[in-house]
Amino acid sequence: VEAKLFAKVDEINSKRHMYINGNNCERPKVYAASAPAKAYRTNRFGELQEYWSATIKVSCRNND
Repeated sequence: VEAKLFAKVDEINSKRHMYINGNNCERPKVYAASAPAKAYRTNRFGELQEYWSATIKVSCRNND
């Protein structure tokens, strides 16, 4: 999971622009990332399933 997090950070930093929540982001730069966290959630059968989550914070340098 951590390798995927670092791969996504590298991907974001190498882009010239991207869309975040429907807004155009010029020259995105990652300024923070949280460590992957493991949690559990029930599925539709009532069984616990694990899932992973992480947060990547990005700043945009739009020249409007």
